[in-house]
This record gives sequence, structure tokens and C-alpha cells, in this order.
Amino acid sequence: MTVTARKRHTKRARSVEARAERRDDILDAAERLFAEQRFAELHMARLAKEIGLAKGTLYLYFPTKESLFLAVVQRSLDAWFVAIAERLSRHAFIDPDALARELTDALVERPHLTRLLSLLHTVLEPNITEDDAVAFKAFLARKMGRTGIELERLIATLEPGQGARLMLHVLALLVGIGQASDPSIVVKRALERPDLQHLRIDLPTELCIALSALFRGFSASLQAQ
Repeated sequence: MTVTARKRHTKRARSVEARAERRDDILDAAERLFAEQRFAELHMARLAKEIGLAKGTLYLYFPTKESLFLAVVQRSLDAWFVAIAERLSRHAFIDPDALARELTDALVERPHLTRLLSLLHTVLEPNITEDDAVAFKAFLARKMGRTGIELERLIATLEPGQGARLMLHVLALLVGIGQASDPSIVVKRALERPDLQHLRIDLPTELCIALSALFRGFSASLQAQ
């Protein structure tokens, strides 16, 4: 490679690295703002100002708010799956209650993930391109497949492929309980009434109970087949 070619290659590499860093900065800022306000109230102009970008430049990275937050969801899910893998690697065997606690504890470390997931099927996925949808679902398939293999190692009743299917149920349960545990401000005020307080949902408690029941029921249904 000539000196000129090496310089061009180095310049391109730095450009790719700089673009990746800027993309991460955008995702970080989006997650910070999402912690402060709901999705409908969050505007791309505010986000661009937060990170010192022109609004047009922001759209070069993410053409829509939905595509941006799909990337935020994917990054947050990726961190959750990594944490789950690290936790499960400590076990040679695991019972349903302990497995539920591990997955719940990994989620509690990422308090915004459940709110993000509540947007996934109703707000984000209906407003993204087919290419984005394929890429995101392929990501989920890889992550659930790897986690599923680890579950099959720990749960003797699971056959190959059933671990990934179990994780699909876990994700669906997480989305549902996450939505129910994060009501609107009006509903939160209503649930302060003494006669309605029993309808409030504490996410870690209820998710752990539901996951434990899911794991027991899933294994039992497989044994019955």
C-alpha cells in the first residue's frame, strides 16, 4: 500500500470511528431526555440542541424519531442480554425462582428499558422501514438464541430450540408488565385512592413472581406434551 493510500485508509477509519462515536452520543442524549419526559413530548429539535447538532445533521444519522428510539431500544436490550449471560454463567443449575430473580435483577439495573419496550410494538415498529425491522428482528433472534442455549444448559427439561422460545415469552411478559407498571400521570393519581392502591404494580416484585410462574408452567407444559 502506498503512502497516499495508507493516508486515505487511515482517514476513512477515523471517519468511521468518529461517526460511531457521534451516533453513541446521540443515543446517550436520547436516553437522558427519555428519562425526563415521555416519548410524545420529546422532539428531535430538542435532542439536536442537547448535543449541539444541527437538526439536519441529526437526520443524517436517524431519519425519524422512531428509527432513533428503535436503536436506543436495541442498545438497551443488548446490555440486558449481556448482563443475563454474565449472571447465568455463574450457575451449573438454576431453579425457576432463582432464574426469575436473575433476569429481574438484570432489568432493575436498567430502569428505562421497560418504558422503552412499552413503545416497541405500538409506536416504533409501525413507523420504521422494512430494512430496520429486519435488522432489529435479526438482532433479537441472535440474542434470544444465545440466551436460549444457556437456558437449555441450566434447565434439563428444555430441548434444543426451546430456550429461545422461552425467551420470547419472557420478552412478551416484560413488555406487558412494564406497560402496566408505568401508567399515565392521571392514572397514577387515581391509583393513590385507598380503594385502588391494590391495583398499583411494583415492577420488580410482580415481574419476578410472573417470571417464576412462567418458568414453572413452561417446563410443566413441555413435560405434559
